[in-house]
Amino acid sequence: MARRKKRTSLCCSKKVVLSAWCVFILLLAALIYGLFCTERDMTPLTIVLGADSAVTGTATGFYFWKAKAEKKLELFERMAAKWEKKYGIEAVTNLAQVIFTE
Repeated sequence: MARRKKRTSLCCSKKVVLSAWCVFILLLAALIYGLFCTERDMTPLTIVLGADSAVTGTATGFYFWKAKAEKKLELFERMAAKWEKKYGIEAVTNLAQVIFTE
């Protein structure tokens, strides 16, 4: 019997970023096609593309901010146990201040 790979599901923020980028690329392709292959006015599409680029930028920025926060938490959890045994709870408190201070 063949082994099946376990399918990983995308978290919600990845789906939002992926869908925002797909819409942006489709609108950009439609704009490029409209500019070079047709003689129509593309002003309304450029307005929609500008608004969608703001949405895409916001979604991407949120995703990177969330990933950074998760990485900080993971780093703290990994180091806290080691430092507590070796240096005591005060060192862990100082470590938390350093890691979580923006």
